[in-house]
Amino acid sequence: SMQFNVALFYYEYTDLQLVYFDAGSSQVSNVGKARGEGLEADLRWLPGDNWDLYMGLSLLDTKITDATEIEEVGACGDCDGNNLPFAPEVSVSALITYKHPVSKGEIFFTTAYVYQDKMFGGPDNIPDATVDSWNTFAFRLGFSSNNGWRTTLWLENAFDEEYFERGWENADADNQYGYGLFNELVWPAKPRTIGFSVSKKW
Repeated sequence: SMQFNVALFYYEYTDLQLVYFDAGSSQVSNVGKARGEGLEADLRWLPGDNWDLYMGLSLLDTKITDATEIEEVGACGDCDGNNLPFAPEVSVSALITYKHPVSKGEIFFTTAYVYQDKMFGGPDNIPDATVDSWNTFAFRLGFSSNNGWRTTLWLENAFDEEYFERGWENADADNQYGYGLFNELVWPAKPRTIGFSVSKKW
């Protein structure tokens, strides 16, 4: 069996609030106006009794259309036409699971893939605070018993991809007026991690 969903969307913001830094402290101001449009789609396919395949796709285009308010308080330089922060243009996810029945349960193996396009860390879209695109793989091997027990051996960030989860615009485009803070990338991703879990479903 197969299930496919798709949605197109368009939205406009008026007085969208964003957090920014001023003199080293966190402040909130209205951006003014912004808009976004895009597409979200997902597909789930069960080609047989043992296979379960899923894929998700998100396409997003955002723009600040009137930055008068946020520019007046000095929260950004010339933001008109810039992308909204934390809004990657492309995001992809995929899951492939194989299950094999055995005595008293089933063995399963799952491969997971995630891709995220570059993402800006503030309304100025400053390169020093822009997260580059990244992708990761994860694997899970386990046993699920008929009486609700599950044991899983898992491997996250299997190929040890080095990336940051977000950026933060703390100063202007020249890294000035941050009062000791700079435009930078923060929250480094976890390195390759292996673990084992046991759970019980009642």
